[in-house]
Amino acid sequence: MLQYLYKTGQILVYFTLFLPLVVSSDFIFPFITPRNFLFRLLMSIGLVVIGVLWMNYKELRPKKNWLNIAVVILLLSKFLSAIFGANFYNSFWSGYERMEGVVAWLFFGIFYFLIITVFRKRDEWLWLFRISLIPALIVVVYGFGQAMGFDLAYGREQARIESTLGNAAYVGAYMAIHIGIALYIMRRDSIKWMRWIGGAVAWLFLVGLVLTETRGAAVGIIMGVGVALLMIALFADSSYKRLRIIAGGILLSIVLSGALVWTNKNSAFVQDIGVLRRLTSISTQDATVKSRLFIWNMAYRGWKDKPVFGWGQDNFHYIYNKYYDVNAGEDWVDRSHNNLFDQLAMDGLVGLLAYLAVALFPFYIFYQVRKKDTILSAIMLGWWTAYFVQNQFVFDSLNTYIFFFILLALANWKYNQSHQSEYQEIDWQKSQYSTSYNYWIVAGMLTASLIINTVINYPGYKANKLAILGLQRVQALPEQSFDYFQQALDLDSFGNKEIVMQLQIALGTYLPDEKLSDKFKQDVVLYTIRKTEDVLNREPDDTRMLIFASNVYRIARVIDPVYMDKSKEALLRALELSPGRVAIYLALADHYRILGDSSRVVEWVEKAYKIAPERLKVMIKYIDVMLALNRNAEAVDVANKILDLYEKNLKPKDLFMIMRAFVADKQWGDAVLLGERLVGMDNSVVEYWQLLATSYENNGQLDKANKIRAKLEEIQRSSK
Repeated sequence: MLQYLYKTGQILVYFTLFLPLVVSSDFIFPFITPRNFLFRLLMSIGLVVIGVLWMNYKELRPKKNWLNIAVVILLLSKFLSAIFGANFYNSFWSGYERMEGVVAWLFFGIFYFLIITVFRKRDEWLWLFRISLIPALIVVVYGFGQAMGFDLAYGREQARIESTLGNAAYVGAYMAIHIGIALYIMRRDSIKWMRWIGGAVAWLFLVGLVLTETRGAAVGIIMGVGVALLMIALFADSSYKRLRIIAGGILLSIVLSGALVWTNKNSAFVQDIGVLRRLTSISTQDATVKSRLFIWNMAYRGWKDKPVFGWGQDNFHYIYNKYYDVNAGEDWVDRSHNNLFDQLAMDGLVGLLAYLAVALFPFYIFYQVRKKDTILSAIMLGWWTAYFVQNQFVFDSLNTYIFFFILLALANWKYNQSHQSEYQEIDWQKSQYSTSYNYWIVAGMLTASLIINTVINYPGYKANKLAILGLQRVQALPEQSFDYFQQALDLDSFGNKEIVMQLQIALGTYLPDEKLSDKFKQDVVLYTIRKTEDVLNREPDDTRMLIFASNVYRIARVIDPVYMDKSKEALLRALELSPGRVAIYLALADHYRILGDSSRVVEWVEKAYKIAPERLKVMIKYIDVMLALNRNAEAVDVANKILDLYEKNLKPKDLFMIMRAFVADKQWGDAVLLGERLVGMDNSVVEYWQLLATSYENNGQLDKANKIRAKLEEIQRSSK
């Protein structure tokens, strides 16, 4: 039985390799939640495997080495950061969008110790990497299909391929890791044709990486290849003299080619290749780079507030809110997009040192491999370098965390191998306990596993499924939709915050529906308020949730005017927590507009405009307010400013607001030009055509105005 349990552990690890293919629209966050729930289920079974095997065979227990100790300390640091951080509940459970937190790290710990328990021989490791190529090939081929424009179930929304991972940056990191795996097989596999396959698919993965146009992954691969070539050039033995020269030549050519590309970055050749265009656009003036630098500075400032244990897992948004700077570019950020800054800010100095102890161990071990096989050492060092470097521009997800721990386990195996403890043959007939007693142990641990899943996984899983049913029925079956939302929220899972936010959005469909009774609408609003306040009780300092709460309170004013006071209180509390966030100023302007206090509307809009005079959303709101107050000249000034800054990137609704400013100021010629452009972008909105007709008429182009009006009248008659 125990030998079968050992094989079961390997199969569980094999299953995790295919999780990047698991996508389901029947979940909120379809690229994240289903695969994470499945991973946790697999690892709860894995806990049974390692528990029983460790009890019976001391040879299978983890060796007391630097890496294993560092992994335990890293896991412990996550728990300590949650205890001493900003919000324990959030740090422990996380949410649907990330599904990390202490809970996730506990399952990652099980995953790591499962691997080092059941992968102990060279052939076992080779099979792990061979099998890993299968899902990776599916991911890259799916990405090629997206690039060629095939109508796939999960198509991309941008030029960069996203495949089944839902994010080009994740695909880039995943490809970078699998280039290393393919090269490892090419060098290490005992089967000749597998070595050929390894070399071939490495090129496919490189093409896939290029199509993601992910700068972090591209920089990681360049650095990884550079390290590998340098290792070969410097340390390959005399029998590889020609290879050393070739490696040095390739390294030099890469450096020279990079310099040539950089000096010709404006050429058609460079601009036509997405990844080169994005790489050569890196500068302190690049919008993404500027944003990252601001966010990294926020992370550093946040760390100084809580230097020892940090703010806690999944609490980066508290730092971002406190030190929010409009120049950071993004409204809502929950990661610094740099793994070292994330560790420092969320887990403090203790967590960062633990992470570095874990992350630097493979560099040491893979470097030591050069004594036996320099080429393999070069591949492994380049492999780990690529992963480590790209991680300083993005953050891990389950897709890459799996391989982070697999590579750590590989380093652990290599360390044991170098200390003559790679493999001790297990006599499966000589276990610590009798077969009948082991059955009882397995039964007991399976029961514990079931309890773990019932307590930790099931409520979140069930609530997610119910919430998506609610979302799918918002328009067609609103009452049934609301019932599903109630069932989901009454489970009181870690996903309640995100489900409440979805319910608040659904209110926008429920409330205008004339077929629904006033009582139903009132019940929906009051229930939403109650559940929103429940979330706020758990996270009272969550700025985003306070803004959402203020929106619900404003909706509820028709039930009781006192909710307007609660709306203002929520916004003022949010402003206290995040004084630089212009979204709060705009929300306060909307609040006073509802109350009819135009002077306070202007006050808050002008404050927002002063903080962010070049933020499009703020400028559009400023125009809207100025037009309402008949301050048309000021509206036109800002409209011209928008056209100067954002002329090529305006959406129809923004262009419509700008056109309104020119119409109000009777600048008919400019209004006509904007109107023609507007209907060219979207000819389905009647208001756009009406405003264009008015502009034509006042600009003396009566024939064009009459044609538009005749057409609109014809449409109106046919719709009756």
